[in-house]
This record gives sequence, structure tokens and C-alpha cells, in this order.
Amino acid sequence: MFSLGHLIWIGISVILIAGGLWACLRNRPPLRKLMTVCMALGVVSEIVKVFSVAQIVPMVEPVIAEQNGALALQWFPTGEYTPVLASEHLPLELCSLYLLFMLLALALKDGPWKKGLYAVMFASGTLGGLMGIFLASITSYFDTAASYFASARVWQYFIYHSMIVMLSLYLGFCRESGLAFPDWKKAVLGLLLLDLPTFYLNS
Repeated sequence: MFSLGHLIWIGISVILIAGGLWACLRNRPPLRKLMTVCMALGVVSEIVKVFSVAQIVPMVEPVIAEQNGALALQWFPTGEYTPVLASEHLPLELCSLYLLFMLLALALKDGPWKKGLYAVMFASGTLGGLMGIFLASITSYFDTAASYFASARVWQYFIYHSMIVMLSLYLGFCRESGLAFPDWKKAVLGLLLLDLPTFYLNS
């Protein structure tokens, strides 16, 4: 963490967030249109993540065989292979669940439920996205600056988190969302209720 490669990507992420937010505030795109584009990019991002971290492993089957004069359960390869996704890469972390938030926001009609969801998205996307960028656990897998740029997983990780932060900040600035300071209290409560279970599931 905070290696040269990580610091470079932090700088890139800050530029992407600032540039994206500036463009949105200048052009004021409709919130629904912006969220649709971000959700589509997020789905592509998840697909890239799955393909970049999935492993092909040999399949085995249990066989009861004699070993040292006694019967024992042993595992023998079948000659076939299957893709496996480690549990820490499942879309159960808060930043991946942000895709579900976007889908719900697009499906809900204007009202208190949608406004409450916007508040949760603002808090979880801003705080969670920034924590994901600055405290990226992915950095433990890379040791040189060059390796950071050779991995599709790194590109996916930092660009996706930058997009989440940018969209969340725009929710806070956009009048269309209708957010006000009292709404942030609900957002913090929602963030805690969501973050604790996802932290447990991904630990």
C-alpha cells in the first residue's frame, strides 16, 4: 500500500474524479441518463473483474481407496477443468452493491424512498469509493509500478471506484437529487447497516 504504483493510481483517480465532476457540473446531464451510463460501465467493469481474477483449476472426485492397509478417502483428478472465483472477488462488497443502488434508483419513482436511496448512495459512494482508492487491498498483489499498469484488474479497480466517487459527489451537488443536510443522517445509518454485513461476508 502507498507504493509508487499505488500513488500514481491515486493521482490518476483524483484527476478522473475532478475531471468527471467538472464536466458534469458544467453540462448538467439529466441524473437518470448519467446513472444509466454509469450502470452500464459498472456492469462491464464487473465482467472485466470476473475474467481477470477467475482461475481455471482441475476437477477432482472422491474415491475410497486402500492406503497402508486401510480404506481412506482420496481425491483423484478427473482430467477436466473448471473456472473458480475466490470468495473475496464475489460482488458482495459495498462498491459492487453500488450497481444495485443505481438499478433501484432508475426503477423507483420520485419520492421519499428514492431520495433516501440517493442519500445512501452519496455517503457510501463518496466515503467507500475514496477508501477503496486510498486503502486499496489490491495493492498487495503487485510490487512494481510497471505491474500496476500491466494488470487489467488494476485498471478496472481504480477506474470503477473513481466513477463511483464522481457520481456520488454529483448526487450531492445536483439539485435534481433534492438532497439536503438532514438527509445525510439517514445516509450514515444506511451506510453502517450495509457496510457491516458486507465487511463480514468479504472477510
